[in-house]
Amino acid sequence: MNDVAAAWVRSRDRVVGMVRNAEPSALDAQASLCPDWRIRDIVGHLVGISQDIAAGNFPGDLDEWAAAQVARLHDADLAALLEEWPTHQLERVITPELTIVLYDQSTHECDIAHALGRPALIDDATLSLVADFTLGRFAVKDNDLAVTLELDGDVRTHGRGSRTLTLTTDYFTWFRASTGRRSRRQIAAMNWRGDLSAIDVLFTGIFRPAENDVIEFRESVA
Repeated sequence: MNDVAAAWVRSRDRVVGMVRNAEPSALDAQASLCPDWRIRDIVGHLVGISQDIAAGNFPGDLDEWAAAQVARLHDADLAALLEEWPTHQLERVITPELTIVLYDQSTHECDIAHALGRPALIDDATLSLVADFTLGRFAVKDNDLAVTLELDGDVRTHGRGSRTLTLTTDYFTWFRASTGRRSRRQIAAMNWRGDLSAIDVLFTGIFRPAENDVIEFRESVA
């Protein structure tokens, strides 16, 4: 099993553990970082991805795909979904080229932890993998960028443009900011150096900054 697939399995297992250990009534609460969804809807989305890929139902529009999964599984029995999820064996088809599947699931894993008032348990290896993935989202050639991420002492650079921008932070903070789980105020307060006008370029597309500050915690897991 490749590293991305193995990280996806670890994330799935953490989600299963959180949901099984939560009070059933808590799972009907709205998830503040996914305000249109209950916690159980996030689970439906994640299991629905496995169902759809196993059935050959691939997305045209990602938002419509996700909405259809949530609608289809809106009233599904959560215990049955958790039992079903591993049977699709999505890890057998996940490759490094499909890191977006890990990125999405890890995002929602942390969203569930936040909604339940628990620290995120995402591991160091997964954070490193998704950090590599975020570098490909910057459209550096189109924006004349050279972006350097200094994350917990590790350095990644993408692009050779004349607009240079460097961020020094930790892996978890960058991951959550990159998925729209930090506000513009929080993002602006991070340790940036270089062409600060380029910051907004990094936070366009699917994931935009949160409207309000997001406070969450992570327990370090090697």
